[in-house]
Amino acid sequence: QEKNLLLLMILDILSEDTSEDQRITKEELRKRIEERFGFSPARNTLYDKLRMLEIAGFGIVAGDDGIYLDTDHMTDGALRYLVDSVLYSDFVTHTGAKDIIDMLKSLGSPAFRKYIEKQTAKIRWTRKNTEQGIFIKIEDVQNALFQKRQICFNEITYTTQLKPVPKYMHDQTVNPYELICKNGRYYLIGAIEGEDTMRSWRIDRIGEITVLETHRTDIPQYTEVMRSGGMGAYADAQPELCGGKIETFTLQVSDMAIDEIVDAFGMNFRIVTDEKNKPDPDVVIIKVKATRESVQSWAVVHAARVIILEPEDMRAEIQSMLYHGLMHYNRSLKSIQGRARHAESFAEAVRLVRLSGQNDLTYHADWHKTPMEKVNAKLCENLRHVTMIRLSCVEIRKQDFLSLFPNLKTLFLHGCRYDSELLQYAPQLCELRMTQFDDTAIRIIPQMKQLRTLELHGTDIKDISFLSECTSVSDLILESCDELTDCSVLVQMKNLRSLRIDYCTSLQDFRFLESMTQLKELSIDSKHFHWEDANRLQKKLPGCRLVTRGYNDDEYYF
Repeated sequence: QEKNLLLLMILDILSEDTSEDQRITKEELRKRIEERFGFSPARNTLYDKLRMLEIAGFGIVAGDDGIYLDTDHMTDGALRYLVDSVLYSDFVTHTGAKDIIDMLKSLGSPAFRKYIEKQTAKIRWTRKNTEQGIFIKIEDVQNALFQKRQICFNEITYTTQLKPVPKYMHDQTVNPYELICKNGRYYLIGAIEGEDTMRSWRIDRIGEITVLETHRTDIPQYTEVMRSGGMGAYADAQPELCGGKIETFTLQVSDMAIDEIVDAFGMNFRIVTDEKNKPDPDVVIIKVKATRESVQSWAVVHAARVIILEPEDMRAEIQSMLYHGLMHYNRSLKSIQGRARHAESFAEAVRLVRLSGQNDLTYHADWHKTPMEKVNAKLCENLRHVTMIRLSCVEIRKQDFLSLFPNLKTLFLHGCRYDSELLQYAPQLCELRMTQFDDTAIRIIPQMKQLRTLELHGTDIKDISFLSECTSVSDLILESCDELTDCSVLVQMKNLRSLRIDYCTSLQDFRFLESMTQLKELSIDSKHFHWEDANRLQKKLPGCRLVTRGYNDDEYYF
């Protein structure tokens, strides 16, 4: 409904070239628009605009022998429709808008002209395009389309000082396929040379255009689009014109959101029967063909009432976007220290730690990410003050990564990928928690003479005899070590004061604990440790605070 310039082109030709005795076909109208304005609209788009003008009150008369404009039906209401479409469009410049409105004003009644004279003053208060050469760019692209030649340009982006700058270091060579007006903006549809996916560029965000001598290349996707409905159908399949490949999406839609579906896709969707994904009668399941890029942005906006069911990877993308959006909101009013603990990337976590000056570098990566996010060690070269590092689901490739933190005392590595040799670069550690455990770690850990707290989480270790050499450890946590069957070596750890054993499913014999009279705190969570075992152990260790779950007949007690 915003394709204002095409509406004006149609009216200009019909008012000058047609009458009741001189009619033209729709195809002839399309050709004249191309000859006069250098713009070739898609057939579907042209037919839609003719219907729109007819509904708006213009005298569009269509018959078997052609169409013409009955000027007796050019009502003030129809003129007001065109004036407002130009007045509130931000595509044209202030001067261009005034010139068009003056021309439309002259077609109305005296009362209409007097009213519009007052309306014209509103132009200065409406947002308008400042690019004076916008129509020259359209003409350059159109000439390239006529000649089927490549073009070269750079995109324009804005700095935080609102200065326009080139987006890329070098201009991009593009195969242009079509100019499309959608949602009040002009877009170029094409493909960057060497790529096989169509993209879109806003004409008002394109820099200077150069038409090259080289002929454009029609990629397979463009050929498929032209074979399956043309550019008009391709544009109609996108709520936002983002480019990309058309796919089939399955959506679960609240029955209160059907209007949004029709606004976005027209009637180009179908309702399907899917009892599995229809948990209540207030939703419908639909299938629609669209591009991934456009559906992604549209689905996030309508996430409260529209859910992507298929494809599954698209569903996961939307979930991730919503999750990170929620994270942004949750931390938006927090201090730098609070935001650093919930950073979106390792680089952001490092930046916030540097800004805040805090000693804790914490970053929990998205465990859904494939491949695993890699830690950039160069970012940490100025973080010598950090004393605690807590990382989850990242890959550390630099073996001497920990040498960047000479003051490091606490290290948590959960679900990370790394070489255990990196531990030798932090012999000063006082607290170590890790999930990856191998022979290298078994060799290095006993050499850490300042180590006080050690946690082994989710490892497949079977032999923990090396712990007898960890004479400095006073706090030990064994959690989810499912291969562990014998912990009697712990009796030899005379300096151990706190012990926690949780979810070690293969460990069944806890009698060794009765000899560990030096313990001050003991926590056990195991289905093999029963309530009567807890009572008996408490009597053996009267000076120990025992926190446990005792199990009887699959019921547990604290």
